[in-house]
Amino acid sequence: MKKILLVSIFIWGFSHVYSQTQITLTFTAKDSVSQNPVSLDSVYVKNLTESCDTLLYGPAPVLILPANWPVGIGGTGAGNPETFILKQNYPNPFQEYTYVSIYRDYEGSMNLMLFDGLGTKVAEYHNEFEKGFHSFMISSSGNKVLILVASDDKNYRSIKIVCTGQGNKGSFIRYLGLTHQSKKSVLLNPANSGFIFYLGNQMMYTGYAAGYHDNTMFDTPISSTVYIFNIILLSNPVIPTVTTASMTNITQTTATGGGNVTSDGGANVTTRGVCWDTSPNPTTANSYTTDGNGTGIFVSNLTGLIANMLYYVRAYATNSIGTAYGNEVTFSTLPNPVLPTVTTTAATNISQTTATSGGNVTSDGGATVTVRGVCWSTSSNPTTADSHTSDGNGTGIFVSNITGLTSNTSYYVRAYATNSVGTSYGYELTFTTLSDPCSGIISITYAGQIYNIIPIGSQCWFKENLNVGLRIIASQSQTNNSIIEKYCYDNLDSNCDIYGGLYQWDEMMQYITTQGVQGICPTGWHLPTDAEFTTLTTYCGGESVAGGGFKRSRICPLDAT
Repeated sequence: MKKILLVSIFIWGFSHVYSQTQITLTFTAKDSVSQNPVSLDSVYVKNLTESCDTLLYGPAPVLILPANWPVGIGGTGAGNPETFILKQNYPNPFQEYTYVSIYRDYEGSMNLMLFDGLGTKVAEYHNEFEKGFHSFMISSSGNKVLILVASDDKNYRSIKIVCTGQGNKGSFIRYLGLTHQSKKSVLLNPANSGFIFYLGNQMMYTGYAAGYHDNTMFDTPISSTVYIFNIILLSNPVIPTVTTASMTNITQTTATGGGNVTSDGGANVTTRGVCWDTSPNPTTANSYTTDGNGTGIFVSNLTGLIANMLYYVRAYATNSIGTAYGNEVTFSTLPNPVLPTVTTTAATNISQTTATSGGNVTSDGGATVTVRGVCWSTSSNPTTADSHTSDGNGTGIFVSNITGLTSNTSYYVRAYATNSVGTSYGYELTFTTLSDPCSGIISITYAGQIYNIIPIGSQCWFKENLNVGLRIIASQSQTNNSIIEKYCYDNLDSNCDIYGGLYQWDEMMQYITTQGVQGICPTGWHLPTDAEFTTLTTYCGGESVAGGGFKRSRICPLDAT
């Protein structure tokens, strides 16, 4: 309705002002192949002789010019004695960017607004300007017709611009600055702003129609003329091109996919996503996502899946021509979690009260193992309701230290692992703790001093060094005089209380050369033999590391019973 009104205003204005002979220029178009009529969107008219131009709208626009008279056409809008010129954009049509010049011979504020074909404002620019020529860049995308309106408190002008670009670039108006063209270069009629014409001027006409290439003709009109643009159809759009992304973040009921719309096929992609099914070649008639529009990469979240199921997935993209599908990918959802799988490690380092075991969680069953360890009991099939250790989480090998055992007792041990489904157990193993070589003896009193007793392996030892006998000074020799004699470090009795007494070999053996004699030990105890020392060092890990174990024992193993 707005376009018809504007054309009517132009025709009425010229008919009212001029009554002399007129030149009527009529513009139509036809398809170059089918020769069928085509409705024009606009016609750009440029007077090449006078270097001025104007834009006409409508399916068959008409330009009326009085012969032999300079004619002014003020674009769209009201005029004012001040000059306000909105020049047609270049290039037109355009794909991403086009440029517009505006001339005003006065300064002040000015507003530029860009509208789409539905009348929606998509961009605006407002500022204060000096008088002169001002340049602007306009950006848009998509196959559309736009209207640019420039106005101030005295005048307003509008032009129709055509965008044939693709994609989703935003629309904007950007000021490029004041140019140095002169007002004279427009060859204005002093009484009008815009377009002038004299008989004999050379004209250029460019016709625009949606879906067709623009077409240009040249002529020097001297009488009314009908011009027919023979226009060529643009390449027909096709379905989009899309690829399917590999699946990630797969669980029992969800997964992440997506795709990449690499071409919209010449028409806007209105929807895109992925579709899936348990059969090959899924379509949007099956389960699908909706993940935006346009070209480019997108991500899709698949939900509502069935555990332990094979799925086929394809990305899709839809434009006005139809729906295209990407390559097919497959994935399987995870099975529902089950109990973990765990094995039990045989017990080692068995003593009277401790042992070492452990296990290996070979599978978490599809859910994280939150705790693992071993459990034991004197009855078969121990569980975590019995004594147990907690040795970390997750899969893999672990070591468990079992304590608080009773000597000379048989135990059943199983490794265990727990996830969200429950607790599973490894196979059952048995071991027997060592008997107590100390026969329950905790300590003895000898020569007025208490000595603690400690079992080490199969042997029973004093925990402290012996401190028995009469102290003599270091310069004297210990002799076979039926008196136990000792040295103290630095000849101080207090050092014997701390470190025990120091004895010469013969004094310690009480001058008997047979291994294993009682010597200076109390009754029922004896000095260790070389074989007993070897048993001790072996139990403590061998000669290279046995020193740590020796620190726990001193002398006098218990006699065998």
